[in-house]
Amino acid sequence: MDSLRLRLGAGLIRQRGDAASSLEWLCVHAATGENRWLLWLESGEMAAGTVNRFHVLAVPSAASIDRRCSSLSARSGTIELPGRVALGLSASALRQLLGQPSAVAGDTLVYHYSRHVIDSKVSGGEYYIDTMLCVVMTHGRVVQIAGWRATTS
Repeated sequence: MDSLRLRLGAGLIRQRGDAASSLEWLCVHAATGENRWLLWLESGEMAAGTVNRFHVLAVPSAASIDRRCSSLSARSGTIELPGRVALGLSASALRQLLGQPSAVAGDTLVYHYSRHVIDSKVSGGEYYIDTMLCVVMTHGRVVQIAGWRATTS
């Protein structure tokens, strides 16, 4: 989280709780042309300072953004997510990239991936990686993307 904050030139990493209930987060926002967006990054106790949850959303022009969320400079005004998933993407383009969702609830598409990894370099030799991606559509376009990743043995 610290290195990401420095790379982005963002403000403070906020924090609450301790031990199992600890949570750190960083909020940044910017505009790309007429499109405004907000990115919320989280690190829970098990993530040990790395980002394990994120939420990116399109911000309507009439909406105000909390002052505790850092504004990024014009040079860092774009956001790129893995796999070319992006705000504004059409529903058909999203399905082309990610395939059929695991579940659909109204305008929200849920993608769940679970992978069993066997690695002799890791204590115990095997673990699972669970990834969840939730995408909210409005008028056939992506307006919110949220994701989390957990590793368990």
